[in-house]
Amino acid sequence: MILDEFELLKKLGEGAFATVWAARRVDAPPNASGDRARKLYAVKHLKAATDPATGQDLLTTAEFRSLRAIPRHPNVLRPVQVARERGQVFLVTEWCESDVLKTLEAAKARGEIGLPESSVAGVGRGLLRALAHCHAHGWAHRDVKPENILIADGAVRLADFGEAAETSASLSGADVSRRFETYVGTRWYRAPEQFLPRGVSFPGANAHASDVWAAGCVMGECLLGRALFRGAGAGDMLRKIAELVGEDARAPTKRSVRDAWAEVAGSDCTPRGPGRFEETFKVKEHGVSNELIALLREMLCVDPARRITAARAAEHPFFTKRAETRIDAEPPDRPVRSTGSIEPDVGGGSGSIPDARGLTKAAARAAALRRRREVSDSSSDDEFDFDEGDAAASAPAPRNRAAPPSAARVIAAPALDAAVPAEPTAEARAAMAEIRARVASGIEPPPPSKEADDARVPRVAASLRAARLDDSSSDDDEFERAPAPTVSAATIGNARAGRRLLG
Repeated sequence: MILDEFELLKKLGEGAFATVWAARRVDAPPNASGDRARKLYAVKHLKAATDPATGQDLLTTAEFRSLRAIPRHPNVLRPVQVARERGQVFLVTEWCESDVLKTLEAAKARGEIGLPESSVAGVGRGLLRALAHCHAHGWAHRDVKPENILIADGAVRLADFGEAAETSASLSGADVSRRFETYVGTRWYRAPEQFLPRGVSFPGANAHASDVWAAGCVMGECLLGRALFRGAGAGDMLRKIAELVGEDARAPTKRSVRDAWAEVAGSDCTPRGPGRFEETFKVKEHGVSNELIALLREMLCVDPARRITAARAAEHPFFTKRAETRIDAEPPDRPVRSTGSIEPDVGGGSGSIPDARGLTKAAARAAALRRRREVSDSSSDDEFDFDEGDAAASAPAPRNRAAPPSAARVIAAPALDAAVPAEPTAEARAAMAEIRARVASGIEPPPPSKEADDARVPRVAASLRAARLDDSSSDDDEFERAPAPTVSAATIGNARAGRRLLG
């Protein structure tokens, strides 16, 4: 079973249907000092194998189908293994030290206004490359936001494909159109077309354009240290977008779009004039380069048909004129860890090609997985391992792991792994015992009930709202009407971690 390969160490977050744990491989050899140091992984444990609302097998949902459909890329979170055992689903991914949201919060704590432009370039370049890769393979992410952009081994990783949707040529135009009329994603990062009434058309637009808009919002937030569009609802969002973006003088807004916009936001709140890009970003001490302003204008274009694509944006002069930027998840002067700490999983990161030893280890793990299937019926045929030896054939070109002398350094938030113990917590031991008992009993657990989920909403909503008081996080429609009692700082931290990892 999965616990024969991975040992849970500490809970990182919990939702109604899933829990995320920091974990390590059971069979990983000790280091030269003989201590208990191990590479870290994140294990997402789904408590039921089917969606309780729809009855759909979770392994057939977009989140899991995209794992197989999207090839490995240095800027997309690397899955390691998926397993289903007695109605429980486990998703193992590489370990990430931090994320963009925590990086922004750390900068705010230091009294800084956002991140330096070199850091914005590092985040934006990796994010756009990840989106271009996903789009090229027929998938749209649809939930791009700072907490879904993780940091591992000096690079960003796009994560959480729970809202992803397929856009491949195998789908008819009507199917794609219907699928992308769905109101998804966090409000502050939704594109304007997602707020307009159904039936408003943008000839030539594609299903990937909303991802590019969200990426532009993320880059703007990295500059300012706050969300660009902090609207309280659809109308407020459109009003704020119109004020900042204005109208493209080369392509005036169509009458049908202007009328629909006015219907939602008010007749005097449609896009007009040149916009307020320059004055919005003048708060930066040294200003913002013309190349970055030009790129943001193209990414935050109201008409999705005229919006720049992720692939073209990744090759924009703003990036080509700058050296590759490595993102450090910890300050460079951090002392060396003491014996018994946990080592992040950087050796098999998605940006490197395995060496001969790595291929041997991967082959050994694949063989162990096949043997387990032969002797036990606890694992489903749906189980698959992403670390088999032939993965090297499709791996991207190796990335220089050391920052070149000319590359700017981006300092992110302190690494999460500093707080992960070397041995399992009491909570983790209890969870592993419960999982083993379920598997041994042969009885699949009942799916979480809607009543149980509803009972959790006020508590989760209060934690999320408290975490957003400083405008560092995003807002969600689902929790607008829930009560907001006072919560502790510890609860806030747990809510952020759970929201980032569970999505």
